[in-house]
Amino acid sequence: MWAIIKIDKKKIFTLKKEFFFKLGKDVKFYMPKIKLKKYLKSKIFITENHLLGDYLFCFHKDLKKNSIISSLQYCKGLKYFL
Repeated sequence: MWAIIKIDKKKIFTLKKEFFFKLGKDVKFYMPKIKLKKYLKSKIFITENHLLGDYLFCFHKDLKKNSIISSLQYCKGLKYFL
């Protein structure tokens, strides 16, 4: 089941590590990015921005269960589940 999670961008690697530890290696994350090119005085600057801001899609088959979601609520870097 897919879950939408609001995260703290500074702690995203810690959050992913805790999800892998608690749920196993079959967790999938989806956070789309867009590359933007800016031209400033004949120089090209490339930046990557997250399309969803501080939201993240997470897939795992056990996210249907309320007990799993309640155990994941207090992970570092997680603000809340939608």
